[in-house]
Amino acid sequence: MRDALLRVRDILARVGTLRHDHTTEYLEGVEMIDLSRRTRQTPVMQGEAVLLIADEDLARVVTMLLRHANFRAVTA
Repeated sequence: MRDALLRVRDILARVGTLRHDHTTEYLEGVEMIDLSRRTRQTPVMQGEAVLLIADEDLARVVTMLLRHANFRAVTA
């Protein structure tokens, strides 16, 4: 139950970032966000992550994962 509620919270947070410029009338007089087109979430930078990894290959993989999570990787 807790996991389901956390998932709903995350979905509602993402809905807040959607652009609401296109609406569709689903029922008579009820307009809702048009879900038929794909929307992209606006990326938000999470901050900087300082890396101190000696292995170059591992550092490259960690950097890619951090970028995917919207962090800026900085090597020390």
